[in-house]
Amino acid sequence: MIKERLHSKRFLLILDDVDKSKQIENLLGNCDWFVSGSRVLITTRDAHLLATLEKDCTTYKVKELDKREALELFNQHAFRGNKLEEDYFELANQVIRYAGGLPLALTIIGSDLCGRKKSEWKGAIHQYGKIPKGDVHEILKVSYDGLEETEKDIFLDIACFFKGRDNNYVVNILDACNLYPTFGIPNLVNKCLITIGYDGKLWMHDLVQQMGREIVRQESPKILKKRSRLWHYEDSLEVLTESKGSDKIQGLMLDLPNPITVQLHAKAFRKMKNLKFLIVRNVLISEELKYLPNGLKLLEWHQYPFSLPSNYCLQQLVVLEMPRSCIRLEKLFKQGFQYQNMKSINLRECASIRKLPDLCAPNLETLDISGCENLIEVHEAIGSLDKLKIWYFMDCKKLQILPSSLRMKSLECFSLCYCISIEKFPNIHPEMKCSRLYLSDSNIREWPLSLGYLIRALTELYIDNCQDLGDFLVRCSGYEFTNLRELQVWKCDGNIIESHILMKPDSFPSLKYLDLDGCSIVTIPRSISRFTRLRDLSMCYCKKLQEIPRLPQSIISVSVTDCILLDMSSSCRLLNQFGEIYMNPSFSDDGCCRLDLPRIEIPKGFKLNHQSDGNSVSFVVGREFQKLILCFAFGSMEVEYTKATCFVVSTNGFSKEETIGFKKIKGGSEHLYLGLVRLRKWNESNPSEQNHVTITVEIKYCHAISSSYDPKITWLGVHVNCICCPQNMACFTHPSARHGCGSSLVPDDIDHHSFPSDVGFSDRLDLGSSSVAQAFDNNDSDFNLFPTSKKTRTS
Repeated sequence: MIKERLHSKRFLLILDDVDKSKQIENLLGNCDWFVSGSRVLITTRDAHLLATLEKDCTTYKVKELDKREALELFNQHAFRGNKLEEDYFELANQVIRYAGGLPLALTIIGSDLCGRKKSEWKGAIHQYGKIPKGDVHEILKVSYDGLEETEKDIFLDIACFFKGRDNNYVVNILDACNLYPTFGIPNLVNKCLITIGYDGKLWMHDLVQQMGREIVRQESPKILKKRSRLWHYEDSLEVLTESKGSDKIQGLMLDLPNPITVQLHAKAFRKMKNLKFLIVRNVLISEELKYLPNGLKLLEWHQYPFSLPSNYCLQQLVVLEMPRSCIRLEKLFKQGFQYQNMKSINLRECASIRKLPDLCAPNLETLDISGCENLIEVHEAIGSLDKLKIWYFMDCKKLQILPSSLRMKSLECFSLCYCISIEKFPNIHPEMKCSRLYLSDSNIREWPLSLGYLIRALTELYIDNCQDLGDFLVRCSGYEFTNLRELQVWKCDGNIIESHILMKPDSFPSLKYLDLDGCSIVTIPRSISRFTRLRDLSMCYCKKLQEIPRLPQSIISVSVTDCILLDMSSSCRLLNQFGEIYMNPSFSDDGCCRLDLPRIEIPKGFKLNHQSDGNSVSFVVGREFQKLILCFAFGSMEVEYTKATCFVVSTNGFSKEETIGFKKIKGGSEHLYLGLVRLRKWNESNPSEQNHVTITVEIKYCHAISSSYDPKITWLGVHVNCICCPQNMACFTHPSARHGCGSSLVPDDIDHHSFPSDVGFSDRLDLGSSSVAQAFDNNDSDFNLFPTSKKTRTS
């Protein structure tokens, strides 16, 4: 398929971190079918892998940092960017010589020495002096050797099992192992041995992970059962199938690349009495296990086909993760016991579960039983788990009975999506707290009078295709959604939305994001302007939507794609309002400021100072170039996701790439995008008095069914403070804005009858006031902003 789609195109392909020649062969075949001009870039640590490629390929060995670059990087970490102290200068140079210009080594060594005394620096440097030049693992290991024993265990556990896992998830497990991760993990971060991503997941560099795993392998290079951790599936498979376990093994992961059936002895884990972590994926066993160690902290076994051993006690277990398994909860969670350590349970798609029993787990934080197709009832005690934060019941289609009352005090997320058999929502205790509530395809008929206790705590509410949305909102009347910041109501009745949401702005004082995609609303009432904190409004696929009034001044993002009946006045009103936002000098918002509209015919009055019927424009700017207004029209097809990429390239060496994503858009339609592109690092490129800039926009459809449709940018316009346009053009500007070139969205002479609504931009146009606004509000389809049939000069 790759060859078929690309054989006639010039393409750029980048393969990063290749470690097997098969990866190249699978993607490129014999490398003899590329169109001239195509480029393939491969990064690898094994030069021998490149032998499979054509002889004329060029090999580039990445250069090490030179002394100046190395010193700069080392200084950033060893002295937190402060000036290098003179007493440390010679010591720093010694470290740089040992690191050999390797950025990772400089980062880790610098972080390790940061804040230490001079005598400690000398001791560390003495250690580095014993390491053969180029032995990266040994260089990195010096930092590991300086860790406390508990920190070493934490580091090795992450390297072997928990890279890419959520930090809180790992903290809960390691805390039960008495490793004090709330102190140890931040210390590992400070030493640059691990990082915590923006999504809260733990990461480490591949070389650092290899170093950690090599430390474990060296515990016993030949005898597997003498190692503390087993992570490679071949090693784990050998130990389990041949009963080679021992009490030395603390963690075992058997994660096969493809599902296979394995013959395990019923007591394969008998000798692993100190096993703390057991992770099994893509493995089917044909015989029921008779033993599991009671000291397990993590039990993750996908598709386990039997009940767990009757003699297994999970009192020390922290995480139970057994999706698509056949366990019997009533046998596992024995009544009379308290499972104090249990923090997370994942039993998704377990068809054997008919009733969720009392779990006797007072510290449970996450409970996911989504997709349990035979689940009918939830025990009353579940409603009183006051430490519970995440509670997922999605797609439990037979679920009918929930606890009669909910009193969780820490609930962050509660999902009842696609639970179509629930007809009664539980009572809400006054102490109940819930941040996010998800209701989709709900058939709930009976809402409690106590619902107000819930809505006052909500920050996010998601409702999709809810048949009784009206009853829900009626129950909420009289209460304010005091803390609600995000409200998503999909495919619901427009009259209900208008009367219970849009006409009641005072009930939503904190609302910032409103998503009404697919709703049957016809007209957005003018009361929308009183949602004074609203920033993002989405009304995609609203097939009946005809009119949108002026929006509140707080708005920075609007999407109304596939609203085929939206009138021209509304589209132009939105264009004008966003024009005011962009040209206001005081506007400095860092969020996504954009407007997505159904494609309207580009009026002659709608002109940016640089435009093209293709996908690229060029212009000249001076030293000041902080932002540009980007507008383009594009055709669409039926795909899950459409992505546009804007490339900004200048002759002074500046470049920027900005990605713009769109929701699913109906095939065959055209749409218009208007947005702001900020160029924050322009001044760092040392601009001259004249800088030639090219803007190119490319569109791509992800997960497209057909490859025959060639995506097109059908029109492109840019408004920029350039120095190449005539000074006599009128300005597209906010009343208080100034522009170096005086260029405009509205030229001096326009044919106003070239566009049906005759509504365009002008210097002083403000649709929020005067007779202009009145005309729009009266929905006067014959209203003409410029009431003359002759070509006129706009003021």
